[in-house]
Amino acid sequence: MQIFSSYVSEKGKGSKVNQDSLCITQFVTHRKRVTMAMVCDGIGSFPNSEDASSFVTEWMVNWIYRDGLRAIRKYKEIGFVRAVKREFFRCHRKFSEITPTSNGTTISMLITINKRFYVFWSGDCRVYTLKSGRTKLLTDDDSESGVLNACFTNIGYHVPHHKTGRIKRHSGFLLCSDGFYRRLDPDLIKALLNSNSSKNPTEFKTRQLKECVGRNLSRNEVDDMSAVLINTN
Repeated sequence: MQIFSSYVSEKGKGSKVNQDSLCITQFVTHRKRVTMAMVCDGIGSFPNSEDASSFVTEWMVNWIYRDGLRAIRKYKEIGFVRAVKREFFRCHRKFSEITPTSNGTTISMLITINKRFYVFWSGDCRVYTLKSGRTKLLTDDDSESGVLNACFTNIGYHVPHHKTGRIKRHSGFLLCSDGFYRRLDPDLIKALLNSNSSKNPTEFKTRQLKECVGRNLSRNEVDDMSAVLINTN
């Protein structure tokens, strides 16, 4: 099974700074092929929330290459989930120590290990996949009437949610901020998740992602738009 990745990140209309952060990394360790992807959306009501989104993203990337490698080798599913959540807690503790004013971010993270996937989230960043040819939302928004009621902040700690499952061929995962999915037609999300026979899948999917951003901007989306797309063949 081959894994292809693509991404997009763009400021919303009128935004001075893109407050989103994202990452994609892939490697092989002890015969296990690993992919980690994140999209973090800094909370716009907090000043300098791009600091929060970039802090969490950088922290977890450092972890996956440091202690995460050991966790991948050592633990099965439940133990690995606990290891990831422990690291989110350490990240929160350090972030709270160095951040004097209110700040925070929403989080979506995907880790694949061979044919298993692990999804973690807090807030209203989403992760979509395909199941039986239909778009399936793996995450539940931590919001009510459009207002966040849980996310990653230095005000209080909320344990990230998680889901796990098996990866199927010719499928995909879409991690995205609310600015990306809010104005997007469901058919476009499904088209992103579907695999394709292009000679350059990454280039093809990147073009699709940019077209989605263009549609959102034409609909006057003011929030920053970020997405990471993982497709399998």
